[in-house]
Amino acid sequence: MSDWKPPTGGALDDTKWPETLVAKAIEPVADDDRLHGYSVLGDLARHYAYSDVIYLSLVGELPDESQSTLFRVAMGSLATPTVNEAPSHVGLLGRICGGALASSIAAATIALADQARTIVQRHAELRAWLAAPTDAPPASACDPADAAWVRTLCETLAISGTPTRTVRHEMSRDAARLCVLFEAGLVTADQMEAALVAARISGVTAELLLATPRDLGLYPVKLPPFHYVEDGR
Repeated sequence: MSDWKPPTGGALDDTKWPETLVAKAIEPVADDDRLHGYSVLGDLARHYAYSDVIYLSLVGELPDESQSTLFRVAMGSLATPTVNEAPSHVGLLGRICGGALASSIAAATIALADQARTIVQRHAELRAWLAAPTDAPPASACDPADAAWVRTLCETLAISGTPTRTVRHEMSRDAARLCVLFEAGLVTADQMEAALVAARISGVTAELLLATPRDLGLYPVKLPPFHYVEDGR
């Protein structure tokens, strides 16, 4: 630590601050690292699926068998954001314009975080309903166009031995996914947002790995149609 001192003191300068960062989740150890107290190599990597490790990161505890299955299915259902969604779109633009993969992933991740926040906020009524899901779900959580997809989700959960208690067939995809996350134990908005980002970055990256500047000619540049005109001034 430097012995330099400012010429004039102030509240920030006069306060005694710690000299090390405080870690609350990850502890590096000489022979292994620990996540929320669990040995990563000696325990988690040997006995748990990677989705369980993500769950531990978000919740602070490992899931039980039912929560593990619900979370795994929920994360899988979230892993395919389409190219017309903002995160994949912005990353794709970076790649076809010659940007590095790392830069495109960084831009897409920012968009993913904002998208996740919007999705969770838009379903505030649903999250309140989940506390006592006895009546019909709120209209804001419903979209009949997604009925076939939601039916497949429910069938997958039933086959996996963890039939859903909250998903209704009239729900939208996003609403159904949030319901499954809630049943898995992710009950706060922050946990849900983090899960959405963690799951969807894999699908975004899949698109970006296959995109190159050669694909610029495949991009619909003139949607919507436009026409440049000379400025007559």
